Amino acid sequence: MMDVSQLDGLSLILGALAAGAGEGLHEAAKETATGAAQALRQGLQSARDKLLMLIKKEFVDNEEATADLNVYVRRPSVENAQALSGHILAAGLDRSEDIQAAAREVLHHSTSAAIGPGAVASQIISTTNSGSGSSHVGGVQYFGASPDPL
Repeated sequence: MMDVSQLDGLSLILGALAAGAGEGLHEAAKETATGAAQALRQGLQSARDKLLMLIKKEFVDNEEATADLNVYVRRPSVENAQALSGHILAAGLDRSEDIQAAAREVLHHSTSAAIGPGAVASQIISTTNSGSGSSHVGGVQYFGASPDPL
């Protein structure tokens, strides 16, 4: 499992949304042969729904942000993450303790297939994580930290 304490807020949110999207739930569904696996899937779905509710609450007056969030949740990709990143940073969601806690909960319930090497969530986290010293946001690479919202 990845160490989520090493992730910056933006990577944490984008990774959790991707892990809790279709691929993450699909992988969890494959493993529902046992009661424990079923509980894991339900935990993932519940945590994902809570995270989405918190983000949508912050985006309530921003139709473009809501639209980009909906696209990203349906089709998480590095390109769709770039579109959503600016909205997350502009709203300060990457610094919200409640949203970060909800994102960590999603990743806690995610299977290794949803966040392991090669998974979409893992690719997005690797691309955006500024904790490693660099961050790619909107096609621009920043060193040291994610850019401050305008």
